[in-house]
Amino acid sequence: PVKNIFMIKPSRLGKLGIKNYLLISAIASVSMAVMLNTDVIIVKALFDELQAGYFAAASIIGGVVFFVSMSINSVTFPKAVERHSRGKESPYTLKFGLLLTAIVAMIFIIAYHLFPEHISELLFGREYKISNLIGLFVIGKSLLALTNVIMIHDISMKKMRLLPVAAGGVIVQILLLMMFHESLRQVIAVMTIFNVLLLAITVFITREDLKGIFKQKPQGYFYTPLKLPEPVEIK
Repeated sequence: PVKNIFMIKPSRLGKLGIKNYLLISAIASVSMAVMLNTDVIIVKALFDELQAGYFAAASIIGGVVFFVSMSINSVTFPKAVERHSRGKESPYTLKFGLLLTAIVAMIFIIAYHLFPEHISELLFGREYKISNLIGLFVIGKSLLALTNVIMIHDISMKKMRLLPVAAGGVIVQILLLMMFHESLRQVIAVMTIFNVLLLAITVFITREDLKGIFKQKPQGYFYTPLKLPEPVEIK
């Protein structure tokens, strides 16, 4: 019966209840989404329509790496949560996410710097003069993507230590963009510097976890060690 649904006791995720866990995930996700899109909103308010259109187009092209990292997180996050709920560590899921995101980021950074005109014309046409923007843009968004991978993994471990960083980062980002916006290039440069600092702070806070991912042998999820048969003694 339907009434039995309301009689089910809420389960717990480690020390956190589901409601608290969802709240933590929501705060982190909203903060990251705001940091990803605040620059577009502020540029639209402070620049003319033509400049804002150029910036929005460059943001879409530069943000490809971030959206790829979200796809990677959708694979690693559930498994990390599962392993943590069983009392097991999952350093290799973080290592996999970071390495794959970094590889994808390097591919796009190189491509955007070698062929900026071709890429911008292919995606938006010759009318959009954004070839001088996308190279720097993709660097900033790639740094944010790496930060997001670490933050999502930290949440999967039921840790709240990066929440102040995410929430505070939103405020700092808005203040910086309101102070420095003489040109579109300056806005992107400020965003890139901000993302460098955000990643540095995130790495510093999670440094012990990051050290461990390169020390332990990969097991389980993405890697199955080859088991050799035991030698047979011939008499």
